Amino acid sequence: MEYNVNLNKWGRVFAVPGSVVEDYIKLASGSAIKVLLYVLYNGGRSIASKKIASDLNITEETVDDAFCFWESVGIIEKNTPDNPTKENVAENISAPKTASVQPILKPKSSGTITPKEIAERVENSKEIAFLFSCAENLFGRILTHTEQRSLIWMHDYLGLPADVILMLFEYCKIIGKLNVSYMESVAFSWQQKEIFTHEAAEKEIKALKERNSLSLKVMSAFGINRKLSSKEEKYIAEWAEKNYDIDLISYAYDKTIDAINKLSFPYINKILAGWYSKGLITREQIDKDNENYSNSKQNPAEKEHSYDLDKFESLAINYKK
Repeated sequence: MEYNVNLNKWGRVFAVPGSVVEDYIKLASGSAIKVLLYVLYNGGRSIASKKIASDLNITEETVDDAFCFWESVGIIEKNTPDNPTKENVAENISAPKTASVQPILKPKSSGTITPKEIAERVENSKEIAFLFSCAENLFGRILTHTEQRSLIWMHDYLGLPADVILMLFEYCKIIGKLNVSYMESVAFSWQQKEIFTHEAAEKEIKALKERNSLSLKVMSAFGINRKLSSKEEKYIAEWAEKNYDIDLISYAYDKTIDAINKLSFPYINKILAGWYSKGLITREQIDKDNENYSNSKQNPAEKEHSYDLDKFESLAINYKK
């Protein structure tokens, strides 16, 4: 079937760089094309990302990603003192001053991952093509340029296999953090831990799920209605690694409130560490140990052993700061 342009519908006409069609129309997402046409139509006027997003019915993140794509291929340039806007020259049209343009992801090398490089990787690697296809199914949409670069970075520069990356994405989707910055932080962590196999990824995801589950239980037990700080999350990660039961953690919390009348993760951790070193894992064992300690203090014969390490630790734990 053939189509013709209806010239009767033509109103205002504006220029579009030929290279947009010749070199980049296959690489650019539909949203990127929409943003570029919108900017070109408005003749380089300064327009906020929020305004563009509203007019095009897309998110501000999508607008910023579009600017990032067109800047990376040289169609759009930032307005800077050394690079003033060149009016009426479409190839050098400046991005709106009020629109934030995301920095290009830097791999281990000093270069950047360009759209052409991404296209070449997809064309030349069945694994990358498979990864992109599965990721799009997971996202339920076409990947943005930023997401494409992130996938290439995880695969080529962090060395994570496609199946491991997809497992990472699925986990992030489950916990509601399917965004580039979070996924990249997790990917980098996996690379540092040398998680390069399906089995290793499964083990790590299990540990992460247990940690997240414990975090929710701890927040409920401690009455926390805010986001945990990074230090608090580290304490919980340590407790999860040592398999502390939430009942044990709650008991340590109660002891902390009794002792210093406020929530203190370091203090709770000190109590738990003391119990852990002595193999105490239930309230009954802890209460029995405290009872024995109290009785030993009342027994004159036991006073000769006042420097016993276990008793000293119990004293330190119960000491009010």
